[in-house]
Amino acid sequence: SQGVRPATPVTRTGTDGAGRIGTSRDHRGTRVKTHRPAGRAVEPELFRLIGLLLGYPDPDLLEGRLQLVEAVQSLRSSPARRVLDGFVINWAQHPAAELVAQYVATFDLQKRTGLYLTYYLFGDRRQRGMAFLRLKRLYEAAGWDLSTRELPDYLPLMLEFAALAPDGLGAAVLAETRPALALRRLVIHTTAPM
Repeated sequence: SQGVRPATPVTRTGTDGAGRIGTSRDHRGTRVKTHRPAGRAVEPELFRLIGLLLGYPDPDLLEGRLQLVEAVQSLRSSPARRVLDGFVINWAQHPAAELVAQYVATFDLQKRTGLYLTYYLFGDRRQRGMAFLRLKRLYEAAGWDLSTRELPDYLPLMLEFAALAPDGLGAAVLAETRPALALRRLVIHTTAPM
């Protein structure tokens, strides 16, 4: 199985997060060697916290805002942590109703910023169903029981998987959706008030 293939030429990271060389496939399905220096591995907790912050701001999440700020500030220093630190402090200071309204306007009312990543890649075509099946199988192979109402391509769910999956599997799955993530980043950066 070649998995989800991005729409643009992107080489996927296939390392295990510990800096070991592995293999992956590029946009044409050609095997390529990949390497990521051990010192640059993404801290798994970073994925988990970003996933939480991208979730709907329900009462439980809003009640834990101060704990989220503390959790972000406890991460090791990195460029990603600095960006997330600035965001979470700003996010924690906004009134709950404003956060809900911004979430809905950003993620629910705009197709280009929706949190279901395979929709950007495939729309409602058959390939999206195949991507769902592949993700479900990956989750199950890693010991995950998907007892959630969310689709397997829901970004906060994928980020949680990236944080908990063994051997960098979650980061590799995220790398496959890089075109969708890049589009969301660009659109959100230019349109979102926060």
